[in-house]
Amino acid sequence: MATNISAIHNCNNVANFPLEKFFQRGSGHGKKILIVGESPAMNGWVKSGRAFYTVDGRLLPSGRNLNILLKSLDLSVDSCGFTELVKCVIGKERKLISECGKKCWPIFVSQLEADNFKLIITLGLETLKVFNQLLESNLEVGRLTNIQIGEKKYLVLPLFHPSPISPYNHRRNLQIMRSILEDLKRKTAHKNSLDQSIQIMDSLLDHIDTSKLASANDQLKNI
Repeated sequence: MATNISAIHNCNNVANFPLEKFFQRGSGHGKKILIVGESPAMNGWVKSGRAFYTVDGRLLPSGRNLNILLKSLDLSVDSCGFTELVKCVIGKERKLISECGKKCWPIFVSQLEADNFKLIITLGLETLKVFNQLLESNLEVGRLTNIQIGEKKYLVLPLFHPSPISPYNHRRNLQIMRSILEDLKRKTAHKNSLDQSIQIMDSLLDHIDTSKLASANDQLKNI
């Protein structure tokens, strides 16, 4: 009898969940960034073992939208760290994101601490909701915030989910990224250059004084 994979709830066995499962480590300057999705996609992670890719190597529409967004920093879904907040396969049962996300939180924190990440990009309002509940924070979509998770502080940038189901969200994400880069450029006196954009973000990530800053906006004022 076939297993109903859509009913898998890894949140019921957190202690034995493999750290590397649904966890991609980044490369280059993407090693500093961890993108956090909602839950593993059946036609992506679950079957292919790769975030945003099908078993035959095709990039899913959400991945294509995310690549367009990351291109401004010379990044991609392949070069950034990536994981899912919910380690369960919940299919279309989105109401389970909050419940499973809270149970899976210890796994996420372990993955976060497994590498030297500095910037966390969350995808989707449900992911953001769980972050705010468990961190007792007021993170907002489009706003860079410095916040402590476990023993470290990180920059967190919540974004809308890049799924093509809501194309307006993709446009809003592009506006958010443009606004952030323009703000960084203004405060570092750099002008429209891709290489400079990369250097600006690297500079921001490398010079966060996490022991003193209440938010990333304070850091921007000091660059």
